[in-house]
Formats: sequence, C-alpha cells, structure tokens
Amino acid sequence: MKNTAQNEKEIEWLSLDDYVKSQNYKTMYARVRGDSFEGISSTDLIVVECGKKAKSSDIVLINAGEVYTIKKYADVKGFTTGLRLASRDGKTVGSKVESETVKIVGVVSHVLKSLEVSK
Repeated sequence: MKNTAQNEKEIEWLSLDDYVKSQNYKTMYARVRGDSFEGISSTDLIVVECGKKAKSSDIVLINAGEVYTIKKYADVKGFTTGLRLASRDGKTVGSKVESETVKIVGVVSHVLKSLEVSK
C-alpha cells in the first residue's frame, strides 16, 4: 500500500518515563509471572508507585516474606490496613490483614500489556 496523505496517521512519540513516572514517589517496574489477577497477565509489566498510600480498591504490590504478589487493597475496620484477596474474575474470596510479614510495596499505577504469548 502506498503512503499517501490520506492514509498516513500521526504518531506521537513519548518517553515511557514521561508517561508513567511519578514526581512524588519512587517508580518501580516489575514483570508479572502467573495469571492470578483479573486483567493482569503473565509477562505484563506493572508500574508501581512505591510509598504511595493505598486507597480502597487500589491494586497494590505486596511483599509477603520472600514472595511478591498483586492484591486489591481494602480498608478493614479496626486495622490500619487490609488486603482483599481477589480471584481472577475479581470476586472477593476472603481478606487478609497486613502483618509484619506482609508489607505494601506500592500502588500499581499502570499495566503495560505484553503481546507475547506466555509459555
């Protein structure tokens, strides 16, 4: 197909850092392994704003000892913070309260979808 003025599309080039990096928080990128969270698949790249205070329904990256995982955040009455465990379809399957071994690393601000087929 010939490039003509009619079928050319403008492309706006931008830096990923300009698009996703927060000026207020340390920004971290992490590659996802596994398909345990609705809308986030294995090989996707998540952008995490470390240190940002989570609000109810935010998706957060947590550290549970030597394991990192993604969960939906929920305020749990009577506790400082809580994590709602969500199944792949987004339904709540239980709650787990943050403890000394479970820490919120940060709030997931973006998900960059991978076009690769996970193996």
